Amino acid sequence: MRTPPRAFSILELTIVTVVVALVAGVGIARAGSGGAEYRARLAAQRLSSDLREAGRQSMYRATTVTVVFDAASDSYSITGLYADGEVITVDLGLPPYRVDVTSLEVDGADTLIYSGGAPSSDQPVTAVLEASSGVFQLLVDTVVSGSLADGFTLSGSALQAAAATLTQ
Repeated sequence: MRTPPRAFSILELTIVTVVVALVAGVGIARAGSGGAEYRARLAAQRLSSDLREAGRQSMYRATTVTVVFDAASDSYSITGLYADGEVITVDLGLPPYRVDVTSLEVDGADTLIYSGGAPSSDQPVTAVLEASSGVFQLLVDTVVSGSLADGFTLSGSALQAAAATLTQ
């Protein structure tokens, strides 16, 4: 005589469901904190790229390009980047960045002027960005060179007490 096939008990199914839910919860929590770091890194890349372009356009066109930082509105504006005089405003509070800018300055001032490619300050632009549960400090090099390695340093903590340094 054949025995009927054995099925899983309700207890076994409950234990497996609880384990799967715990693993999924940990994964979602890590993905959430990674999103904040990603948005801060994206904002850092945009600012770094815009500053390099401002310096290069100033050098190539032998003109003055002005970058004005406004932490209160989570944005910065670039004047003189293009020959038509258009003012470019980048709002870091909007998607895809969605970061709150606590501070954004260069050498204590809210304006950086490139004249003939040379910045008004050789100090890095410093910013403090808040994204979800993370606070990130950003240092962006203002000096323009031919190297593609010009960039930024982003450090901060999302869910960890210790700061992790990320470099482009």
